[in-house]
Amino acid sequence: MFAVQQFFNLKLTTKIFVFFGALIVLLYTIPFKNYKNLRNVKGFKIFLVVGGWLSLVVGVPISIAPKFDIDLFFQLLMIQGIYIFVATIPFEIRDLKRDQPNPLTLAQIFGIYNVKLLGYLLSIINLVSTFFLFGIFSAFGLSSAISFLLLIVFLYIVTPEHSKYLTSFWVESIPIFWSVLYYLLNFNMTL
Repeated sequence: MFAVQQFFNLKLTTKIFVFFGALIVLLYTIPFKNYKNLRNVKGFKIFLVVGGWLSLVVGVPISIAPKFDIDLFFQLLMIQGIYIFVATIPFEIRDLKRDQPNPLTLAQIFGIYNVKLLGYLLSIINLVSTFFLFGIFSAFGLSSAISFLLLIVFLYIVTPEHSKYLTSFWVESIPIFWSVLYYLLNFNMTL
């Protein structure tokens, strides 16, 4: 009830991002027509994950700011979008044996080796873009670089036989590590 009340206190743009993110989460989990849920629609799963996350982790924070910075919004949309896209690949590899052929995940379409190569390439593009946009020695640039490299390591070692804890704990903890590292670096750079 408190969350609903707080929703109505948000700015209109923030409400739109929250609503869009919540709608994607619902469509991802709740059964829909002939499918169990939209997660099972062929080739659609990864885009639902990326869209939902971007709405909530980029759209909401940027829209809460006193002035909506459109340049920063699109920069973070690209960086976070690529990161989230690559971060889903270890989960797709882990779930290869459990997934039905219906979802047609990237790992099912391209194979483990090729989807890992795609993840490496996108991570390197993300790293270069982040350095170009925010600077190599900025708190955001350094924390992003370490987090992207950590994601590459986990992407390299993940296999369908790995324990679910590799992805469910370690891969999912990277954003927390990234955030803590950013604040520590930012704090040290401002002293």
